[in-house]
Order: sequence, then C-alpha cells, then structure tokens
Amino acid sequence: MNRAGQSSNPAPSANVADRVLVQAARHPSRVALVIAGERDETVTYADLARRIASFSGGLAREGFREGDRVALLFPLCVDFYALSLAVLARGATVVLMDGALGLRRTLVALRVSRARAIVSVRAALRLWPVLPATWRLARFSADDAPMGTRPLASLRADDAVDESPVARGPDDEGLITFTSGSSGRPKGVDRTHGLLVAQHEALRVEFPDADDDVDMPCFPAVALHNLCCGITTVIPPLDLRRPATSLVPERVLDAMGRWAVTRLSGAPAYMNRLVSAIAPGDPRAAKVRGLVVGGAPVPRRLCTAILRRFDRADARVAYGSTEAEPIATVSMHDVADSHGDGYLVGDVASVAHVELVTLPPIAPPLGPGGLVPHRSPDGESGEVVVSGAHVNRRYIGDEEATQRLKMRAEDGTVWHRTGDLATRDARGRLWLTGRTGDVVPHGGGKVLPYVVEADVDEIEGVDRAALVADARGACLALTVRAESAPDAVVARVKAALERRNLGDVPVRVLGEVAVDARHQSKIDRAAVRAALR
Repeated sequence: MNRAGQSSNPAPSANVADRVLVQAARHPSRVALVIAGERDETVTYADLARRIASFSGGLAREGFREGDRVALLFPLCVDFYALSLAVLARGATVVLMDGALGLRRTLVALRVSRARAIVSVRAALRLWPVLPATWRLARFSADDAPMGTRPLASLRADDAVDESPVARGPDDEGLITFTSGSSGRPKGVDRTHGLLVAQHEALRVEFPDADDDVDMPCFPAVALHNLCCGITTVIPPLDLRRPATSLVPERVLDAMGRWAVTRLSGAPAYMNRLVSAIAPGDPRAAKVRGLVVGGAPVPRRLCTAILRRFDRADARVAYGSTEAEPIATVSMHDVADSHGDGYLVGDVASVAHVELVTLPPIAPPLGPGGLVPHRSPDGESGEVVVSGAHVNRRYIGDEEATQRLKMRAEDGTVWHRTGDLATRDARGRLWLTGRTGDVVPHGGGKVLPYVVEADVDEIEGVDRAALVADARGACLALTVRAESAPDAVVARVKAALERRNLGDVPVRVLGEVAVDARHQSKIDRAAVRAALR
C-alpha cells in the first residue's frame, strides 16, 4: 500500500483512501501532518503511506474484513489518521467517537454503531468490565493497555506487503460520525466512500487550495480532505474536544508562525478568542490567505474583527452540517456590510440544491410535484432542505431518524431536513432565522430567535444572547462583557427589543449562557431554560 516509490499516478478509485495514497506518490517528501505541541509530531506523505500499509497489514492479520466497523476514541495523533486510513483501505468502516459527547451519549453511539473493535486510551478502557457495550468488542489501547485490552502496536505489521486499497463502491460505508445529540440521542451519519469523495470535491470548489498551502483546521475531519488535496495539515496545540476554552492563543500563533500557516478554520467561539489576542500587523496573521468560520451562527461583529486582523485573507463564513457539507458560503465582507434579519450565510454551494419548505414534524411522502407544494411563500422563513451528491442518505441503526429527516422523491433524489429555518433575500442569499424546535411563542404569535439574537449580538457590551421560552413566556438571556456595566447594557438591549415590538420581553443577565460541548458556539437552549428557572 506504500506508493511513495511508484512513478505513475493512477486515477483514484472509489475508495477514498486511494486518493491519499496517490498524493503520497506525488509528494513523498512533503509534510502531510503536524500535531502541534511542545514537541511537534510530524509525518511526510511517504511515511504516512508506510504507516497506513503497516496498520492495513495488521488489520488483515487480525482478520478484519470488508464491512467491519472499528470505533476510534483517542487523542489526535499521526497514528490516529494512519489507522483511520488503513481501516478505510481495508474496506472496513471507521466509527469516529467524539469525546465531547460525554459518557452516556458515547455509550449510546457505541451500541448503535455495532462496531467489531474499539481503539481508545487507558482512562476509558479500564472501565470496560462495567460497560456492557464494550464486552463483545476487540479492545486496543493507544497508550498503556489495561487488563483485557491489547496495545495499538499489535495492529501493526511492519512486513506488510505493498497492495492497493480494497475496491469500494460509492454506496459502501466509509465513515460513521455522530451528531452532537443536542436535540435527542446522537445519530450515526453514514458517510459512504462516494459521499466522502463528493464532500471533498465540493469543499475544493468552494474553498480552493493552492499546492503550497498549510492548513490549520479546528475541525479534525478537515484533515482527511486536506490529505486528499495533498497539502500540509497542522493540528493546533489545544484540546479539540473543547477548542475555545482550551485555547492558549500564543501557542496557536506560535505554531502558525513555525509552520507558515496559510489557511485557518474553526467555530466562532474559537476564532473569537484567537482573533482577540492578535495584535495589529502580526506577521503570522499576515501570512494567512484563506480563513473559514462555521459550525454555528457567525455574528457580524466577529466578521469585522477577523477582517481587521486577517486583512490579506479571503475570509468566509461556511454553512453546512455533518450530513451535508457545504450548503452555503459567503464572504465576511458581505456579512460585515449586511443588513437583514438573522445571520447571513450566503449563496447556496454550487453542488447543493436547497429549498425552503413548510413541513409537519413527520414529512409526508413526496408526490409527482416533489417539494413544490411545500415551498414556503417568498419572504417567509422555511425549513432548509438540501440535496446533492455530498448529502448523506441515511443514519446508522436509527430508522426512525432516517424516516423523519430524509425525504425521497419519485426520481430517487434524497432531501435532508436540516431543522434550520431561513429566508432568501432579493439576491437569493440565505439568512438563518432559527431552528424549527426553537421558535418562541409570544403575544399570540411566534418569534424567530436568530432574528433577535443577531440584533442583540451587535450591541456594545453584549457577550452572548439567547432568546428562549421559559415557564413564564419569552425571555432574553444575556452575558455581559467584563468591562461593561450590566445596567447600561440591559438598557440598550431593551431599546433594541422595543424596536421589534418586543419591549415586554424580560431580559435576564446570567453568569454564562450555556453552549454545546463540541464547538462551544451553539446555544444550549435547554440548559439556558433550566438556568432561568
């Protein structure tokens, strides 16, 4: 499987691992991955290909076959990516277990995945005797192996023969990733080899890369896309399970300087903390020519701050989801200059087809007219539904979620229900206005939370805002910046609510407005409601 010594570059097969190995043949001496830290861990494309071959040989020796599922739950390192690609190359399926899910949701996800094996760390694996979900699994430890487990090294075969990845069709499983479970139990998103290739190609169209790019993403899965592109990925020196709160800005900036990073991406909370620590004219920021923020609504004020510090970058907002990436994108210049209701996410991606519809919780079967009878009236918010080759078609082990969130048209097109509400402006751009389950009843009508929150975000002194319905009705929860006087901030917020005929909505200042564990950027509305009781 090590192709670094081959002179020809065959066309990639349906197996996404083949795309990475083709890049290893083209750029054997180029750095593929850097795990930044006190001591950077690095690997060239040629060495990465050798590690993939070693793990692939070990998986074959252990009897892993096409269709087997291998769950990975250990810190990012070179072996994490090498093992992932070896599993894919063997025709097996990688199950990514996100530590941000917490123990209960992780165990649910593990049961749903029906994995054959798990690779984790001692801190988690030592509990296997009291965790029935792990009893039937082959267990491997990436650090010290407790009793009942084997070291990760036992999955290596240093004498592995050079072979091509197992042929896979576009509908064959490749990667299973889990949603955050914030709206219920986590859902296993089936990302087939065809889907992974389609998402890779879609991202390359929307966010073109250059041959000399060095990318520092705060989204671990972006590294797979980068490896398919043949560019260098630098994983930032922080805990990606909690990127905003574990961020020490100078460490990240130091890594950016050492590796001459040209591209950055991350969620709003992470990027807000990073940009706040950058001094005007910092040469490390000046080298960045591409920057993407996504994973949660992006306020105008953050776009303005980014444009001031990264003034040479093509800075963009990306809108998408685990199931469909990307859906839309927009320049931060357009966001900073925008005037409208909600959060601007821009033009629909070239590979995506989007409709704004009004549907019941359980979508009806689509007839000959498809979604046409369900389209929302012009100018009104509707649920964003999306289709395309880069949109996943089902959930693993959750037929109820598949039936509820996937709609199949008579021509075979699968539409994914995002649960996001949006409008289109006169230019056809999308503005997010809320989530279908978060609309707030008030005064006999309904208020779309993002419309209010996007306004309040821009008020001097506001750190974060959340419009929710508590036991007494609509309520706006706030956190106030440390340097601001709370009473003055509340007065400005109340004036903004008056302008929207919401002057009777109470404003409560909290010590914190709870956010999601994964990106630390999306409002955890259930937790906010609990804090208001």
